[in-house]
Amino acid sequence: MPESLYRKKVSTQVLESLQEKIRTGEYAPGDKLPPEITLAKQFGVSRTAIREALNILSISGVITSFQGGGRQVNEVHLVNMLEVLPYSVIDVSEIIDLLEMRMVFEVEAAALAAQRHEKEDEIELLQALNQFQNTLTNRESIGFEADYQFHLVLIRAAKNAFFEQTFINISTVLQNSLQFSLSKNIGKPRKRKEVYQEHEKIYEAFCARDSDTIKTVMKAHLMNVKTKLEEIKSMDE
Repeated sequence: MPESLYRKKVSTQVLESLQEKIRTGEYAPGDKLPPEITLAKQFGVSRTAIREALNILSISGVITSFQGGGRQVNEVHLVNMLEVLPYSVIDVSEIIDLLEMRMVFEVEAAALAAQRHEKEDEIELLQALNQFQNTLTNRESIGFEADYQFHLVLIRAAKNAFFEQTFINISTVLQNSLQFSLSKNIGKPRKRKEVYQEHEKIYEAFCARDSDTIKTVMKAHLMNVKTKLEEIKSMDE
């Protein structure tokens, strides 16, 4: 049994150890990882530290978490093992709070954008939509940059400087949250396509200058993300 890991951040040491076990094949692609309580005993640390390390592996696509419990090792690429993630630990509850704010902020901004946008905004939004579509065929692409750009174009099209500046002010945390939520769709082409289709509906309502429809589809889009995050949170508890 490894000695207790307390000289530096516990979850970081657990993460490094798990990465090494995966790299060396001790945990091979397709293998199920031991339960959190077993790993906690093996490392001599709390289950919270184990959960934090597993969350990071999940975000980077190294492992997959299943509803109802259990985690499986994926086919590992070097980039996954070396990736520096924007979060050392993801707090799903805070991302859910962010989604609730976005449902108030972006739904109304989208309605204004549908009314106020110019032809150039339609072109930009289509470019962002196409960029997101291009990520669907790349199994390792998360697509959060294209997702962020799509929502940014919408905000700018509302022609309200305060909306745009507020969106830019939270750009880092927003992009991080998009990276986290979209990473859960890696290896799930149907889920990835569903997100694209939600964006497509937003684009169509935008071009039609249909404020009521764009509010409905934008709220549904964000609510779907929130529901997925709530499922992730319940699995981790």
